[in-house]
Parts: sequence; structure tokens; C-alpha cells
Amino acid sequence: MKALGKISQSGSFTRVISLGDLTECEWNERGMILSSDVRELAELKKLIESSIKVKREAFHYLAGDHELGYILPLSCDPDGGISWESIGNFQSVFNSLFSGFTIGENHFLLLSSALMTLSLYYLSIAEARDIYKLQEDQRNFIWNFLADKRKDDRIFIFLHDPDALETFDAYTNNFDVMKGRKYKAFCGHMHAEEGLKSYENLGKIANAKTIFQRIVRWFFNRTKKGKKVMKWAKGNLKRTAIFKKYDLQIVPATGGMMGKGRGFLILNLHDDGSHEIEKHNT
Repeated sequence: MKALGKISQSGSFTRVISLGDLTECEWNERGMILSSDVRELAELKKLIESSIKVKREAFHYLAGDHELGYILPLSCDPDGGISWESIGNFQSVFNSLFSGFTIGENHFLLLSSALMTLSLYYLSIAEARDIYKLQEDQRNFIWNFLADKRKDDRIFIFLHDPDALETFDAYTNNFDVMKGRKYKAFCGHMHAEEGLKSYENLGKIANAKTIFQRIVRWFFNRTKKGKKVMKWAKGNLKRTAIFKKYDLQIVPATGGMMGKGRGFLILNLHDDGSHEIEKHNT
């Protein structure tokens, strides 16, 4: 925060984008469902916006799993997962789950990865229907946002969990007019660039081709959670190819992960249409 605040004093920032997981809520895997969660995140938002010199409307917040709730292969809470309540609480403190804006010939899509990746089987029919409607709204928003953009314009995609790029890719492949564009994606979730290598290695183990990989996969499959990890990781190699297609950039978490990461990125846009990414460590 201090490093960002110091750099922002130059007045060169036009937007600040948070990619989610700002904190762990009281019920972690259930997201923002308590009034204390809402108060604490509202205070954190104030701290962020008072520390970084940019107009208040220039801040954009994407929802992470810890804000909305989640069910993942290693989940422990039987009542975890996204809910209409956590969505409402997030939007009351921050902003809508998805949006977009344009700077010159550069177009920015800020998307909810949760609406493209998380299962809703555990919800009531009524609650699931409301969230499915949000999924449709985001899909239609993406189509409408991209429909009138020129082929040589650049599209920057921001989301929390990069797995959602698989769904995004399916969305854009439905219409020829959206193919062949210049995309670059940014994600959080993995905490550090090294997380992407671990992601790919898990995919190789799940699709084992060597004796060593088969032995490691056998150890995973000895436990119920390990089997869930392997089932999910079978798609990692396919998704890794999609990540490369969208030139995925991992935005590091400020706290990093296991000693790795710790930092933030600055995207510089130049008048000649080029751009560069600055990597800052904290």
C-alpha cells in the first residue's frame, strides 16, 4: 500500500484495479456473509482509497473467492460457496461484479471469474436462478462490449481466477467478429508467478505419461481430496494453453505465497498504441 501510494503521488495513475481476495472473512469459504465482514472490508476500502492518489471513481474492485465464497477441491466447510447474500454484500461495499471502460484504443473488461467457474448445485432453486441470471447478464455484457470494437484495438481482461478464461474463450468463439483480437489477461488468485508453474505441473501429474508422474498421481488418489484435486487438474494443460493464448499475466499478492510474489503490476499505455508492464516487489 505504501509503495503504491508513493508512486501514485506523481499523478500518473488513471485507474487502480484490485483483483480480489483482499481479506479472509470470518467464515472464509462462505465469503462476506456477516455484518462484521462488511464493516471490515468497508474500512479496508477507505484505507486503500486514502492511500493511493487517484480519483475515487477510478478504483475498481473485482470479487475474489474469499469475498464471494467458494467450493474447491481442498474445501473444508460443508456450508461454503458463493451465495446471493455474499454477492449483495460485496456490491454494497465495492461495485458491481462486472464492468468495462475504454482509454483511447484500449478497452478494459473487468469480470467476475466466480460467475464463470463456480458450481451452484448446493443452492436453492430460487437462489441459483438469480445467480444464473447474473451469469447470463455478464455473458451478454461481454458480447455487447466486444461487438463494436475494431480488430486492431487491444482488449485487456481482468479477473480473479484464471480458470474463467476457459469460459471466456468459449464465449468469444461463438462469434467470428470477436476472433483475432489482441487480448491480454490479468489475474490474481495464484499469488505469484511460480503458482502458474505448479498449476501446469499438477496438470502433467493428473494426465500422467511417465512412471514418476503415475506414482505421484497414485499418492494423490489415495485420499478423497487428492482425487478431487486430480479430477480438477486434468483440465490444467488445456487451460494452460488458453492462458498462453490470452498472454496471461499473474498479478502477485501483496503478501505473496510461501515467500514468493509480494508485489503489484503497473500497466503503462503509450500514445503510439504500445504498452509495457512494470513489476514492483514489496
